[in-house]
Amino acid sequence: MLVMQVDDQEECINVPNFTINIHCSLEDLQGRSEIDCADIDTINDLIKSYCALHNVPNPSNFVLQTADGKTLRKTLRIKKCGVHEGQVLYLLMSSQDSFRRNGRHYCSLAIISFIIAVCLLAAVIVVSVYPKQSVFQYGVVFDAGSSHTKSFVYKWPGQKQNGTGAIEEIWRSNATEKGISAYSVNPTSVKESLEPIIKKTKKVLKKPSETPIYLGATAGMRLLKQRNPKAADSILDAVREAFSSTSFHLKNETQNVRILSGEEEGTDSWVAVNYILNKFGTMSVFNLVKENPKTVGALDMGGASTQITFDSYKQTIPKAYSQNLTLFGWKFKVYTHSYSCYGLDEIKNRYFAHLINKNKTGTGPIKSFCLPSGYNQTLNSTDIFQLPCTNRTTNNKEEIYTFIGQSNDEGCKNELDQLFNWKNCPYGKGNCSFNGVYMPNLKNVDEFLAFSGFCYPVSFLNLTTCKKAEKFSYKSFQNARANFCNKTWTEISNIPKKDKFKWIYCMQMHYIEKLLVKGYGFNGSNWKKLTFRQDINGTVIGWAPGFMLRVTNSLPTVLPSPLIGLAIFIVIVCLLVVFCVFGVAYSMIWRRFLKAKRYQRLEHRIAPSI
Repeated sequence: MLVMQVDDQEECINVPNFTINIHCSLEDLQGRSEIDCADIDTINDLIKSYCALHNVPNPSNFVLQTADGKTLRKTLRIKKCGVHEGQVLYLLMSSQDSFRRNGRHYCSLAIISFIIAVCLLAAVIVVSVYPKQSVFQYGVVFDAGSSHTKSFVYKWPGQKQNGTGAIEEIWRSNATEKGISAYSVNPTSVKESLEPIIKKTKKVLKKPSETPIYLGATAGMRLLKQRNPKAADSILDAVREAFSSTSFHLKNETQNVRILSGEEEGTDSWVAVNYILNKFGTMSVFNLVKENPKTVGALDMGGASTQITFDSYKQTIPKAYSQNLTLFGWKFKVYTHSYSCYGLDEIKNRYFAHLINKNKTGTGPIKSFCLPSGYNQTLNSTDIFQLPCTNRTTNNKEEIYTFIGQSNDEGCKNELDQLFNWKNCPYGKGNCSFNGVYMPNLKNVDEFLAFSGFCYPVSFLNLTTCKKAEKFSYKSFQNARANFCNKTWTEISNIPKKDKFKWIYCMQMHYIEKLLVKGYGFNGSNWKKLTFRQDINGTVIGWAPGFMLRVTNSLPTVLPSPLIGLAIFIVIVCLLVVFCVFGVAYSMIWRRFLKAKRYQRLEHRIAPSI
């Protein structure tokens, strides 16, 4: 820059200090021109100088680009643009530059369209390949036993395993104080006793109206049905009314609320035991066994009855003692029998009734070899004598009886023996348990699980905790029983374990031994087949899981639902097609711009120098 004095004023003049070559391929302006410029000149000044040199009006219609296609901003100074001496710049109409910029814009649109199309394609693949969501079904079972009632909530995938639902217990209620059979005098009051657990059960479920509910009454109600059919029916009607007033799904009131037969109870317990032990397969991963399942036998001890059930393994069994089952595609023919009046509560009443009936001293004190010496038990005759399990051979007056403990193990054994009928087997010698009941051979079954009431006395005497698969010998059982039955009440009271039934455990131990050894045939050689358990992996053993499993056989299969609905899937596929079309169209336009750009670059390379 040169500073000159003109008429006493300073004037700044831009002095050219280097040369730029401008190439133009426009019609009438083809060729290359040298333009002198200074560092402080702008790109717009350079364009104006070129236009002035060639007498071209409207310099604003032009832009300058570098050889690599970069458009130079008009307001920038030449020095800041990095332009150097002798560099070639290319003059284009503004519309040509816009054409090139639009080409890059269409390229971006093509890329975005293809990215969206790829994402939609991935979504379609995921929806098609990914496993569908399982639809779970739910069911509620009320176990109305002789002493209490509990409710259990189960769920299972709607897509069943060979026709049977792989159930899982998700909740259980606390037990009521009494069994429903205790409301025979005032049947309607059973609704009030069940109301708390009905409300709690309902809170567990999201859709109670879609959840089937069942109540199975067992031995307590079976006995009441024999004694007082009208009272039993009234209780069941009251239960149905209580269920109907809720939003639960009660499809068939008569079938959903009923008294189970002893054979049903025994069979359902067998199903439950084998299911919980994974004998049908590992249900947590839906892996069914490949060959005929090797099942275990089930020995259930309730308050009013006891059941024995096991797979007959093709033995010929009288029809009255067999049940046909289909579970997870497997067919079973099981032997089952329920001994009414042989539950722990009823055997106790039958024992005291037996002592009263053979007593010759009227209502005076009665000796009991099964009770500990120093312990006296006073009972009302109305508590002991209840048909059909007990009957009086003396008068029918209401009387009070006092039983005096003797702590006599051998005497207790003989007293309990008289509660069974070991004679008169209609199926031939050696083919009955007791009371003329058919009993097949146990040789084909490797293991039996004894649960519920079987566990109370043996766990108290520390033979097993009933929480693990622990075994003990028959000799250990005999020694523990004899040692306990010969203790005085003072000695028993000093045992640290708190148990309000410890006074009756001697009698129960003798009863269990008579039932298992002399009745079922678990002698010293095959006692090892027995395992006493109260629960398996936290699941309490009982008939309720087996009942729910069998019910699932009759419920419809619900197929898994897709991740998205059909309408949304169709929309995604349509969008995929649309964006693929857009991507192809934008790519073709971009290719057109790319060819034009390549042609322009080639033109730059072969342009002649001036």
